Amino acid sequence: MRAARTGNLVEPDYPRVAADAAAALGVPLDRAAAAEFLDAIYVSGAEGGKVAYPDARPTLQALRERGFRLGIVTNRAFGGERFRADLREAGLDIDWDVIAVSVEVGYLKPHPRLFHAALDALGLAPAEAVMVGNSLAEDIAGAQRLGMPAAWKRSAADADGVVPDFTFDRVSELLDWSLLAEAARVR
Repeated sequence: MRAARTGNLVEPDYPRVAADAAAALGVPLDRAAAAEFLDAIYVSGAEGGKVAYPDARPTLQALRERGFRLGIVTNRAFGGERFRADLREAGLDIDWDVIAVSVEVGYLKPHPRLFHAALDALGLAPAEAVMVGNSLAEDIAGAQRLGMPAAWKRSAADADGVVPDFTFDRVSELLDWSLLAEAARVR
């Protein structure tokens, strides 16, 4: 897994990773059993640390009211209904325009293909979108390499030399970002 995040950024084959880990412990698992094992141990929602910031939903609703389209670009081992269930549990089950999940696209952030999956679905060029994230290495650097402005939710820095276009502590501060305010005025 670590190699995927630092190497070619191809999404790992999680059932194979689980089968290999089990085999290293002397427990043989075929692909189907490994997939069932992953499904059984996956901890979602608040129990798995996946909790939305308190001001996230109202901020997303305010951005939608200002005419912005909203999307998700995320590194996750599960997509589809499993990921949507996590969104519902976190209170983020809004009408997303696009959801690009690494396991479905086949590449991890900061690989450009994951960002382009969302951009292509929206019909936008990188300069016509913004990335909001909490990882300097994956979210901010990945977006900026494509020419996409990026806002960083301040957290533990995970990269040196990456300078976000905007830094915030509360999600609602995005509503004051001059780039978004100007874009809303010209809509």
